[in-house]
Amino acid sequence: PPNCDMRVSETSTSWRYRAECRDPDGRVHDYEWTINGELSGLGGYGLAVSKGQYETKPHVVLRGKDDSGDFSDPVSK
Repeated sequence: PPNCDMRVSETSTSWRYRAECRDPDGRVHDYEWTINGELSGLGGYGLAVSKGQYETKPHVVLRGKDDSGDFSDPVSK
């Protein structure tokens, strides 16, 4: 399975999350994002969360999915 980490940055209007995943025996195929316990879905390596949606920075969990269908351990910020 992949190994993942996540970077977070902040702008005046959003929090931006960027996945940094590596898969030792293949490639990372998708990224699963969860925001405050709600699955946001599979998508790309970046996620932008509008400050208009949340009063404080939300709890975001990332799992990378490789080309074999295996998920990484969850990473949260």
